Amino acid sequence: LGGPAIAVAVAVMLVFVVEMRQFQEPGIGTQRAALSILAVCYAGLHDVVMSIWAGDIDRIRSTNDEMRALANDYDMALWKLYVNIHDAIVGCMADEPGAPDELESSLFEYKAQGCWLWITLYLAEKAKALLRSGDIEAAEATISRSFSEVTATGESWAEPELHRIRGEIFLAQN
Repeated sequence: LGGPAIAVAVAVMLVFVVEMRQFQEPGIGTQRAALSILAVCYAGLHDVVMSIWAGDIDRIRSTNDEMRALANDYDMALWKLYVNIHDAIVGCMADEPGAPDELESSLFEYKAQGCWLWITLYLAEKAKALLRSGDIEAAEATISRSFSEVTATGESWAEPELHRIRGEIFLAQN
């Protein structure tokens, strides 16, 4: 990670520190505590996303474990979905058998709740795992689906990475 990514990480962590400091003060009230917990989860989510881009499986696992504990302690359904997705992403990155199917199942549940944030990144990781496993046809179908998600959601920030992965798929076909 470098440049702007580090600046974003620092900004997210500053929000995290400020929110956690307030959370530790006595008598802050239930609403403030809930906002603080959400700040921690959002910081964790962004940390996981940056760790996916950096390929840092250990960091994803560590942060995801913290998010899982909060999601379970406070019964946060959306964050439980993110944790499941990130577990499957780790499986894809580690080339674990069945991980792409696990990711697909988690994404189906995620989208059924009306969620779409980061979907193109998640599908890109699935396509890379399928490509590494030699399932070129499924990798191409997944990356094509990811491009469709860009159109549907406007998550165009992921397009350069999707084009890079599509290029790797084309190279593998020849």
